Amino acid sequence: MAHDIAGLETKLRKLHDTVSKLHQAKHVEAFIPIIHRPGWTTPAEFALVQAYVDDLQSRATALHQNMETLVGIVAKIGG
Repeated sequence: MAHDIAGLETKLRKLHDTVSKLHQAKHVEAFIPIIHRPGWTTPAEFALVQAYVDDLQSRATALHQNMETLVGIVAKIGG
């Protein structure tokens, strides 16, 4: 199998762009005023939203750890 270095670079740059867009988005700033509204949600809805936020946090942490691992692996392969 041929090494498509340009294709791999394109994928890495796309991943970087996606993460950058997420970082630059103002999602939290949009959520905060909403969640402070009186009567915003029922206890069941609150539990659902909280579980979703916990899941997103877990995924974001895993993505960061995976990228750190990948950088280390790539450096070892090239060294």
